[in-house]
Amino acid sequence: MDIRGGSTRIEPRPSRCPEHLSRAKQATLNKVRGSVTTVTYELDILTKAGKRITVEVSTRLIHRGGEPVAVQGIARDISERRKVEQALTESETKFRTLAENAPCAILIHQDDHLVYANQKACQFSGYSLEELLSGDKIWDLVSGVSREMLQSRLEARNRGKRPLTI
Repeated sequence: MDIRGGSTRIEPRPSRCPEHLSRAKQATLNKVRGSVTTVTYELDILTKAGKRITVEVSTRLIHRGGEPVAVQGIARDISERRKVEQALTESETKFRTLAENAPCAILIHQDDHLVYANQKACQFSGYSLEELLSGDKIWDLVSGVSREMLQSRLEARNRGKRPLTI
C-alpha cells in the first residue's frame, strides 16, 4: 500500500493473497481517517518460495506536517501458533467425545477443585454437574476414611509425588 501526502491516496500493491487485500486496505483507511489509532490484524501472505503463512500485522501512521505520509508496520509470522491452536482444538474435541461417551466417571481437578465431570460422574455420585463444579473442595464430596485418603493423595500429587496405591 502506498500513502501519498497532500490528498491522501491509498494504492494497493499487487497481492498474491487477494482475499486479504481488502482487509489490509480497510484497516489502513480507518487509520488514515482517524477512526482507529491502533490496528492489529491478521493476513495470509505468500512467501517468495510460494508458501502461504499467516502474519499478525501491527501498524502506525507516520505524519509530516500534521499529514499522514506513510504507514509503518510490523508483521509477525503466527503460522506455528495457528497450527498449535488447531491441534489443541482437535485434541479437546477428541477428549470431550471420549469422556462424554465413557462408561465410567471421569473427573478432572485443579487446585483441589473439580473443573470437569462427565455425565457418568453425575449419575454415579447423584450430584448435578453444577453441584460437582460448584467450587467446593473435591474432598468435601467424599466422606470418612475415603476423604482422608483422597486428600493425602491429592496433596502428594500437588507436591509432584506419585501417590501410593493400595
